[in-house]
Amino acid sequence: MARQPRQPKPYPHRCPECGARKVYPATVTHRAVFKHEGRLYEFDAPNVTVNQCRACGGTVLPPAATDQIADAFRAHVGLLTTPEILDGISRLGLSQKEFADHLGVAPETVSRWIGRVQIQSRALDRLMRLFFRFPAVRDALAGASEGKAIA
Repeated sequence: MARQPRQPKPYPHRCPECGARKVYPATVTHRAVFKHEGRLYEFDAPNVTVNQCRACGGTVLPPAATDQIADAFRAHVGLLTTPEILDGISRLGLSQKEFADHLGVAPETVSRWIGRVQIQSRALDRLMRLFFRFPAVRDALAGASEGKAIA
């Protein structure tokens, strides 16, 4: 028997900082720091939905907020965001596995990009952009993924 997904607790929540039962959702600009490819980036992620205490101002990042922050980081450094990757895959009528095969990465890697668990490297981001834009690149990579020689 499949387990039912856990229902979210009703607001207000108890604050982990001050203990007051005054935590409600709030939309904020979140200041974030990411380390990516050996560099440290500090940036503002706008319109992030957090849980914020109305008593002490403490915030808790729910999973959806971390997803928003990951896509804000991608946009900040000029990488494709999750919706852009999904749109490119969808426009080409590919499954995530087929897309992974063309790029020469594991399907789990694409799944991590889509799930916002992992940020793609700049090199793979450039390859994805070329793949989405140019049919000749898709044809060349299709031949490579099938073990054919690339002219």
